[in-house]
Amino acid sequence: MDDLWIYLFIIILITGSLILMRILLPPLIEKLKRKGKIGIDVHKLNKPEVAEMGGISVLIVICVMAIIPIIFYDDFIVKMQMLVFIIVVGLVGFIGIIDDIYELGAKIKPLLVAGASFPLLIANLIWFNQIFNSDPIFPLIGSSFRITILYWLLVPIALTMAANAVNMMDVVNGSMSGPCIIIFGTLLLCSLIRPQTSVSGAFLSAIMLGAMIIFYKYNKFPAKVFSGDTGTLTVGAALALTGIMGGLEIVTVVVAMPFIINAFQLLASVRGLVEARKIKERPSIVQSDGKIAASTNIKAPMTLMRIVMAKGPLKEPEIARQFLILTLFCAALAFVTHILTYYVYFPL
Repeated sequence: MDDLWIYLFIIILITGSLILMRILLPPLIEKLKRKGKIGIDVHKLNKPEVAEMGGISVLIVICVMAIIPIIFYDDFIVKMQMLVFIIVVGLVGFIGIIDDIYELGAKIKPLLVAGASFPLLIANLIWFNQIFNSDPIFPLIGSSFRITILYWLLVPIALTMAANAVNMMDVVNGSMSGPCIIIFGTLLLCSLIRPQTSVSGAFLSAIMLGAMIIFYKYNKFPAKVFSGDTGTLTVGAALALTGIMGGLEIVTVVVAMPFIINAFQLLASVRGLVEARKIKERPSIVQSDGKIAASTNIKAPMTLMRIVMAKGPLKEPEIARQFLILTLFCAALAFVTHILTYYVYFPL
């Protein structure tokens, strides 16, 4: 199919995700409240109760929308990529649901997420390295630097890291969903301006972009819904799959750098995988004026949130805004990296 059809599918996928999320999320919020699936918004003085596990809507919408290319797009490999996406994201989302209900341990959860990558690996083996390319192009290095075998080993790690990095970024209202709009928007743009358009990358980015725009509307300050691990793990898995199957690995790493930095800072400060619910010292303190201040306790985890509050206390929306600014900066870097890689250093 020519570029016109690709653009048409992108419009359909974004619009479909927007509409379906808008229809599904509000009644889901009410149902979650009635069922007692609520979380406490700890960064507000009155500690309001907010519907939890709203990420179920994201999981449903992106899986449903990924069926459209399977039915209507005339490319077998793209169809298989969408099918693999549904299977892997579905597995990771189910792990998130189990974790939200039964609280899986900090060590078993990453192992389960890593295991969810096996359908991707098996599919790539069956279809002879066409589901993803295990020899990506590196900036300044090109495709001459081959990591074929290592790449296969890195796929489960990448899926796990992305899922947990997104999970760790969900600290204040809109701090995960807002930056994800920028991230998937950047991936969509970079997919389209490659010398050879990354169709699967464009389709997956479009699906996620539409879903995250609506979710952000209800998740931003003051939040009406939390994603729960169901949502954060699902979005993280979708991010990793978009990068891997769309050939956008380097762009994904650069644009998601705030998520990565936050995850590494947190893991380093607590010395390994620790369930957030079991961390005694909190990285932030809510003051009597409603502003949030960084904890001065040396035992408190070091996070990106603490870093942005280094100059002083901030209001919750201001913290989320700082995350957006950082992600926008990384998006610009990712775009420049993409242009230099495909149009300056290694034009096809």
